[in-house]
Amino acid sequence: MRVFRYILLAVWAVIAAGQTKEECAHAGERLRADSDRERARGAYLAASCHMPELAAEIVAQLQKMWPDMSGRTIWGEPQWAVKALLDALIRLRQPLDDEAWEWMMPRFPTEATILMLQDAPRHQAQLEGSRDGGSARGVDRGQ
Repeated sequence: MRVFRYILLAVWAVIAAGQTKEECAHAGERLRADSDRERARGAYLAASCHMPELAAEIVAQLQKMWPDMSGRTIWGEPQWAVKALLDALIRLRQPLDDEAWEWMMPRFPTEATILMLQDAPRHQAQLEGSRDGGSARGVDRGQ
């Protein structure tokens, strides 16, 4: 009986975590909202609903938010919203165009490296450069 309860609880948790179609439909609107909290929710929905077409919009919102980040504390809401957008971008596993990747690398090197590794054949030269001891566009060897 105990095992049955755990299975039932696990199934309920999976169902509860799913997003409704109405919520998914509003992911783009939320991404473009003025509120950092809404942007973060929109990014979360884009990733949870697997909407790779919103990857470019997530990058655009990161670029829009970035100049505002100076002078803010690490614990502020905008910082966490940026982290949510980066997380969603990684979860979408959507290749970035070169311009977006070049913009991200100096600002978010860890996340940009993860995105680069998701599309490793395309970024083979940069990966080999970092492995050979160079710091190819900000990618460190990680020793």
